[in-house]
Amino acid sequence: IVSEDIKPAIRERGVIVENGQYWRVNVEKARIRGIESTLDWPLRRGFELGLNHTWLQARNLGTNEPLTGRPRNTVNARLGWRASNGWSAQLRASFTGQQYTAIGRGADRRLETLPSFTLLNLGVGKQIGQRLTLRAGVENLTNLQLQDKSEHFGYAERGRFYYLSLEGRL
Repeated sequence: IVSEDIKPAIRERGVIVENGQYWRVNVEKARIRGIESTLDWPLRRGFELGLNHTWLQARNLGTNEPLTGRPRNTVNARLGWRASNGWSAQLRASFTGQQYTAIGRGADRRLETLPSFTLLNLGVGKQIGQRLTLRAGVENLTNLQLQDKSEHFGYAERGRFYYLSLEGRL
């Protein structure tokens, strides 16, 4: 359970001036309430399911508006597989629910709803001996571009990318 009353100098995210400049705004008083839950569930044949959900209610107490850049719901899910011969794989999904951003300043300021989005990632690994693991995967499998969903996103997710890594343990 998350419960936090915040006094001066919390910074709202994503206040956008109409000419494309980004500004941060200090909020005099805010309240953040929430619940986080996690479930890890071993399945059969080396599979495992992991779920995490966070629910937040974040308000600017001075204006009684939602705080910007804080989605009400985020959900992460992972389906993993591990074999006795050192192979592993996982599929991960990360859902970010609707959130608000502020457009404009002063009397022209208004809240805009940003759409929810989901990122998918896929990876495989192979343990090599006792001390090395080789990994490869694809992040942002669907090549999600937040600017395609709304021009008001103040940040970008990296497009689809591939990785290859070798991890060593002492």
